[in-house]
Amino acid sequence: RFGAGWAREHLNQYDHAIVEYNKVIAVRAADEISARAQFQIGECRFALKQYDAAMQELVRVDVNYKFPSWSGKALFEVGRALEAMGDPVRAIEQYKSVIARFPKEDVGAAARTRMFEVQASMKDAPAP
Repeated sequence: RFGAGWAREHLNQYDHAIVEYNKVIAVRAADEISARAQFQIGECRFALKQYDAAMQELVRVDVNYKFPSWSGKALFEVGRALEAMGDPVRAIEQYKSVIARFPKEDVGAAARTRMFEVQASMKDAPAP
């Protein structure tokens, strides 16, 4: 099922991919494949520009599964969704949270980089 979802996602058939990923979650224990399927649902929602829904799905990775690598990636993606929604202040706060939780992980370094980029873009933005 995960492979079917992955294939659909890479064909930009996001709604169909979400259906397949949900089937993975329904039949598996709270294992790493389920965590990954949950993450991919969030990514599909992001691709569909359904940012609120994407954030909800991504937060579920952190809440429902105990895989720090997927939690970190999911929480980083929440920051990206906040950016896409035009909320750089909340995005920066999200990145700070990722840095605090995953300071020595690659995702912590990525969050630090992204946080600085968002801060710089806010300084470069024209005054209203």
